[in-house]
Amino acid sequence: MVQRTLETLVRRGEPLITVQGYRVVRSRGPIDGQGNRTVFSNHSFGTALDINRDLNGLYDRCVQFGPECRLLLGGHWRPGVPGTLEEGGAMVRALTALGLRWGGAMQGRQKDFMHFSYTGY
Repeated sequence: MVQRTLETLVRRGEPLITVQGYRVVRSRGPIDGQGNRTVFSNHSFGTALDINRDLNGLYDRCVQFGPECRLLLGGHWRPGVPGTLEEGGAMVRALTALGLRWGGAMQGRQKDFMHFSYTGY
């Protein structure tokens, strides 16, 4: 269903530059002595995807998006730039209609504008 939805969006002209889904990596949880995360993420189980990473970064220190937010991964989030994911945008609307939650709407100190999963994290 997700693949079909993305294909439909591309046919309609939505910029889909990159998609990354399944990847076996520990990318959540505490950091060990070597600087590695210790818990598998939703990507590890194939239940998450990142879209247009270079235009939709992962930020911390970001209760509300603004200059105090610190970019951790991906590219700077610039609403209005083609390929940037935004609340109310076609890509976010279509994927959330499938039951996915968008990381740009996360509550708390992180915003992950590229990320979609069933839990939002």
